[in-house]
Parts: sequence; structure tokens; C-alpha cells
Amino acid sequence: EDDLQQSDIIPGEYEGGLKVWECSLDLCRYLLKHLDTIMTATTQPIHYVAELGCGHGLPGCLVLQHALKNNNKTKKTKVLFTDFNDFVLRDVTIPNIWLNTTSMHHFPVDDVAQSVVLGAGDWNQLSDAILRHQNDNNCAAKNSRFDMLLAAETTYTRETAQATAQLMARHLIPTNGVGLVATKRYYFGCGGGTEAFREAAASQENVIVDNNRSYKLDISLVEVYDNGAGNIRELLKVVLKEVVE
Repeated sequence: EDDLQQSDIIPGEYEGGLKVWECSLDLCRYLLKHLDTIMTATTQPIHYVAELGCGHGLPGCLVLQHALKNNNKTKKTKVLFTDFNDFVLRDVTIPNIWLNTTSMHHFPVDDVAQSVVLGAGDWNQLSDAILRHQNDNNCAAKNSRFDMLLAAETTYTRETAQATAQLMARHLIPTNGVGLVATKRYYFGCGGGTEAFREAAASQENVIVDNNRSYKLDISLVEVYDNGAGNIRELLKVVLKEVVE
């Protein structure tokens, strides 16, 4: 416990989920402005959402609020909250979900429970579990893929940037799915950041789905946050774009 209070991250043991990181707030501000448009912009309604490395889960809670306000009776949106540590989900994610849904907005407990899925562990385990349970009735993904993937501060090393890109390639719905990655341009002393993520995305093998169509991760810059005094932060949009040869 003392180690967690003194360290932002303990590699392999604790990945910083107890702290509210500034890029997660950038992502929240963006979602507050654009979530209505995002949720209705695709040709298919967004029903399957995951927040990677969620910690406090604030971006995921915003999506969950929107979903609970707009869910129809035949098809509910599911939001998967994932973190490396199960105690983070227990101690901060679940209380925040409760605060932002049932406590503040009085959404029925049953509706919240049916819309939330929780998962702890490293991302290889997460990916394997999604693939293993893709045919379950209560699975948080559609054929192991999501309409929306959210990630904030998950690219702080080259290894975590690679893992983030790999999850996007494996589990984002081609063409219509959208990933939003909030990151610092460079994580000093750690090696990660925007360029590390772009390189990781470019290194992913083409994804073969939809009758052998080939897809590749495509990254675009959405917003830049630069107050002239701190580390520059960026918001990136990720899509699985068809490769046309």
C-alpha cells in the first residue's frame, strides 16, 4: 500500500489506475462535446464499447451515461471497463460507475448492471478472454470486436504503445469502428507517446476479415493540447481502414 502511494506505476504489479491522469480528462472533455455525433455518425449504432486501462473509468462512464439515456429495449449498449489490477476496478472504477449512473442520475440498478462488464488482467489475457467468450449472450463485444475503443495514457512506453495498437487491431470493428487514444506527445524517461503509438500501429500485420478483405490501422490527429508550460498532449482517432491495392 505504501508503494502505491509513493509510485505512479510499479511495472508488472500496478499500472497507475488509482490516479486520475490528465489525458483521461482531455478525452472526457472531447466526449462531452462530441459524443452525440460519434454515437450517431456511423451507419451502425454503437453498442459495444471498451475502455482500455480504465482506472477511474471516467470516459467510459460518460459513454455509459449516454447509453443509459438512449438505450432501446431490444438492444442495450455494453461498456467493458478493463484495468490491469482487480483492486482498481473494486476501489475506484465500480464506485465511479455507481456515482455517475445510479447515484447522480438515478438510472435503474438493473439497467446499469446489464450494461457494464468488468475485466482485470494484462491485455493478452483480456484479448484471449474476448475471443474465448465472443459467442456468449452477455459478451461485451460483437464477434470479438468493438464499435468504440477508448484509451487514455496507455502509450507511456513503447511496450504499452505496442499493446494498445495490438488491441485496436484485434478488436476494433473494421471501417465503422472508432478508437480514441488520449496521449502525451512524448513521455520523458519512458519512451512512449504519439510517435511510439504511430510506429506500433504501422507495425501491426494487416487484419483479414469480411470475406478476406485486408485492413490496416489508420491514425489521425484530432486535437492538440498545449498550454506552453507542460507536456504537449494529443488526441488520436484510430480506424481499421481497408487496404486498397
